[in-house]
Amino acid sequence: TANFTSPTVVVPAGSSKTVSFSVLPPSGVNPENIPVFAGFIEVSSSDGEVHHVPYSGPAYSLYNAEYFVFLAGGVIPSLSGTDASGNSVSDTGFLQVDASRSWSMRADTLQWTTELLVHVLPGNTNITAEHYGLNTTTPPAYQPSKFAPNNTVFGHPSFGTVLNKTAFTPDYLGAIQAGDASVVKSDTLVTSSNGVSFSVGNGDYRLFYTILRWYGKSGVQKDYETYLSPVIRFVNGTS
Repeated sequence: TANFTSPTVVVPAGSSKTVSFSVLPPSGVNPENIPVFAGFIEVSSSDGEVHHVPYSGPAYSLYNAEYFVFLAGGVIPSLSGTDASGNSVSDTGFLQVDASRSWSMRADTLQWTTELLVHVLPGNTNITAEHYGLNTTTPPAYQPSKFAPNNTVFGHPSFGTVLNKTAFTPDYLGAIQAGDASVVKSDTLVTSSNGVSFSVGNGDYRLFYTILRWYGKSGVQKDYETYLSPVIRFVNGTS
């Protein structure tokens, strides 16, 4: 439905006027389907000329929408790896992985975003998030890395950023991978040739996902949908 301040306007020859109107999107839509509505405004003159002005937009609040995919058992990202015995393991609360082998974490998103980052934080971080992957009743005793965090995210210690995407569309996010006690930036389940890695060593870590909401301000934590992963413990690493 389109509403106009006035259904008619008189425009003298050689001049212009601004016509204000508002469009009411359809109601009762499911944001997870990413609904978009569209139409056009028809302008007709007294001498029979007709002009159409198209419009389109989302039929829901992009800022308040959910950006992570939710499942019955919780939230993705999902986490998997190989334990010290060489067995494949997958968990949502605490995962101990052989750092000399590969491990991965993947996510799916529902909305477009202009900024998506994944940070590596110490396993004992006290940063707040909207969604949490740690579902154990008693968290494991913290085992720190021999390296000290040399970055920060929203004022909390961080080892660095392993994924930084802009103009990102809803899709499979790919995975963060590790091997030989390093964390690798990768867009696929296989380490990419242009991946950037840095060593973190044995110890406990958590990945902090941040997706900037539409119309949100970069660097302001409340304008991101955030997810803090389970504790990931690297063992048997080479560094």
